[in-house]
Amino acid sequence: MAALADLDVNLAFTHMEKIFPLPAEDFSKLREDTAKMLESARPRFGKPLGYEPVSLDKKSDSVLVGTYILKMENIALRWRFVFYKPKDKWLINSMRWDDKLGED
Repeated sequence: MAALADLDVNLAFTHMEKIFPLPAEDFSKLREDTAKMLESARPRFGKPLGYEPVSLDKKSDSVLVGTYILKMENIALRWRFVFYKPKDKWLINSMRWDDKLGED
């Protein structure tokens, strides 16, 4: 999240790549799409101001849901990660971001 707060999508995804088991092509597309969307929305969102953890919900011994906000001048973006532990290592099962702060 610190890299995302600096709008350094490439660095953020470099960190995620180690624990996000997507096919390389899908991962690259997600990285590119995220960078493009954040850049195109920046005039509306404003400059980044940092991030805050919102919650880390343990759903089971194998599933955690982490929610963070990326604070911008004009809007906050919710980032939600679902982590899955199939054996002994946590993986990112899914990731999404939006501006729906009050929704689950």
